[in-house]
Order: sequence, then C-alpha cells, then structure tokens
Amino acid sequence: MRRSVLVALLLSWWSVAAPSVFAEASRDFDGAADLVSLAADADFDGTTYVVCLWMALDVKTSNPSIAGRHTSGGSANGWNLYWDSAADDLTWNVKDTTCGNTIITTVGTAAGDGKWHFVCGVQATSATNRLYVDGVQEGSVAANCVSARDTTLAVRIGDSSDGFWADFNGRIAYVQFWDSREPSVTEINQAMRYPGSIVESLTAFLPIWGTESPEGDLTGRGNTGTVTGTTASSDGPPVYLTSPLTRFWRWLTTWVMPSAWADDVILCSPT
Repeated sequence: MRRSVLVALLLSWWSVAAPSVFAEASRDFDGAADLVSLAADADFDGTTYVVCLWMALDVKTSNPSIAGRHTSGGSANGWNLYWDSAADDLTWNVKDTTCGNTIITTVGTAAGDGKWHFVCGVQATSATNRLYVDGVQEGSVAANCVSARDTTLAVRIGDSSDGFWADFNGRIAYVQFWDSREPSVTEINQAMRYPGSIVESLTAFLPIWGTESPEGDLTGRGNTGTVTGTTASSDGPPVYLTSPLTRFWRWLTTWVMPSAWADDVILCSPT
C-alpha cells in the first residue's frame, strides 16, 4: 500500500515537471522554391509588427531568406528576416520608403549552426527595431520614423519573393505573428517554449509541420498559408504544446482533490 502511494506520488510529480507533449515535427525546406505564402491582409499592416519562428538553418550561402514581405531588393514598405552570408550573421531588415531609410540589425550569433533556434524580428511603434535569438535581445537600432507596412505584399516563409535573396535550406516550425503590439521579453520567452500561448494581438499562428496544404492558422483569423514544396520532418524544436499552468491544474484536481472518498484507496497513475 505504502509503496503504491509512493510510486503514484512520483508519477504525479513527473506529470507536473515533465511536458505533457513534446513536439517533434517541422517542415523541411530544400532551398529550391519551397515556401509557405500568406496572402496580403490587413492583419499585417500595423506600425508595430513582430514575427517569431523556430528555424534550423542548414545552408548559409547567398543570403537565404527565412521570412519576409518585400519586393525587389527589399524596396517598398517591407521587411525581411534573413541570413547575411558575407557577415555570417542573422539580419532583420526593415525598409520604409516614407522615411527614406533602410534599417538593418545584424548581430553575431550561433543561430546558423544548423541547430534549432527561436528568432524574432520586431518593428515597433517606439521607433526601435529589435532582433531576438532564443529569447534574448541581441540587437536593436532606432528608426527615423515608422509608417504602416505595404499590405499589397504577400508574406513568404522560407523563400525570397523575387530571387534577390536565396531560398531557405533547413527546417522551420511554429511561426507566430503579432500586429499593433510588441510582446514583452517575458512573453517572447513564453511564446518560444509554448507557441500560440501569447494570444493578445496574435494575428497568425502557423504550426508549419505535416504535409497538409494550406497551412492552417490556429488563431482562427483565417491567415492560412499556401504550401509549395516542403516535406514533413520528424525533427522539431524543443517546445511544449501544453502550458505549465494546465499541467498544474490537472495534477491538482487529479491528485489533491479526490472525487471519491474511501477507507482504503490505492492510488494509480491516471496514465
């Protein structure tokens, strides 16, 4: 009896401490026109714009585009998150024709080592653009001014819109977009481990795994992505698909608050 209770308590602790679901999935982009494209939409025209995603970059040559919304050479009011092959750095490029300037944030980072990294580009109403890698701000630059994005341009994941940048070669998963609000550093770190959990101003959340097309938008806003190429990969980033709070309440109601009382009860793992 006592041994059964001890085992049950240990299993209970594990259900709280360990993730209930560990995601091992992504889409593999082969660097040859594989992409996920989101149509131009008013959800993406705010003066504050944030894109975050998990990526594992395999080939760093020819400035591969990870995600972007731009025309030839980055013109028009667009943006691009890409790898600068010459500098060997991750780069967040924001183009604003109204202000007549191009803003580029480039930092030395290990994000091109072929392993999974969570990267975020921020174009903010504070007129400061930022670049995050694995939940840590690695670079920022002030803009002369901030205007709305060009809503006539499609958002493309894993592919350059016109060939100015190379197509992405590697794996991408869990793309999240926020519009009109910049998540805090704490929220970015939560969104890194628990994608889709920061819902305020979240305008699109695409898992980017599996083989289905279009790629679904889990926000319910309908910002789905048209898939061209890509293959399903069982290699995924270290994210959890159940929040820690959910796991805690499951533990509390399962173990601490019994639904029945008896003089002699043997506890068993609910699994």
